[in-house]
Amino acid sequence: MSAVRYWTPRYLGDRVRVMLHEWTNPSDPWFTQQATRLLESLLRPDDVGVEWGSGRSTLWFARLVAKLVSVEHNQAWYERVLNQLKRSSISNVDYRLAPVGDGGQVTAWGDTGSYHLRNNLAQQSRAGTAVAVRTNPYAEVVEEFAPSQLGFVSVDGMWRGECALRSLPKLRPGGLMIVDNINWFLPCASTAPGSRAIDAKPASDEWAEFSRLVREWRYVWTSNGVSDTAVWLKP
Repeated sequence: MSAVRYWTPRYLGDRVRVMLHEWTNPSDPWFTQQATRLLESLLRPDDVGVEWGSGRSTLWFARLVAKLVSVEHNQAWYERVLNQLKRSSISNVDYRLAPVGDGGQVTAWGDTGSYHLRNNLAQQSRAGTAVAVRTNPYAEVVEEFAPSQLGFVSVDGMWRGECALRSLPKLRPGGLMIVDNINWFLPCASTAPGSRAIDAKPASDEWAEFSRLVREWRYVWTSNGVSDTAVWLKP
């Protein structure tokens, strides 16, 4: 699908508004403005969280919560954000460079699968359904945490479906699952570029399983016409 179709008067207006907001609010993360304000009201000072995909959000989260583990795959970007953390004297971020490897394809309950995927998803999946995942250190960072230990997870990097799935049992009741560009992965009515049609299937088996597992969760799906950010609250 050509990107030209998105250069409509409506999209141009939305894009100008987003650019103006980002320029006048340089400390805000690159979520939608509505999602950012919502998270400011929901995040707690004692929260521990994990984010995949670093940047403005890393410093922003760090100022609001007790501890953040941030995972980045791009070394040049990692060095840039690391310098920002040092200049800001931020000490509550465990910032990790984790290049994405190809890994081997395994089923959710294969012998080389992770603890979460073998023991949690296998119990909750529909009978006979195997969710293909890659085994790689990038996504497996969240396996260091105990069930219900995390106050929030932000998925805005690589392998988003796998990262989101692995994180679900790690969130505490009331914990937040944040997915940026969610319109790329789940069917929706969004007009933002790259959105999946409302009658389309999820982008992958991982996203289909994610959608099934969170279907009873309360959530807020936000859009600024350029990108979408969704926030789920774990029951």
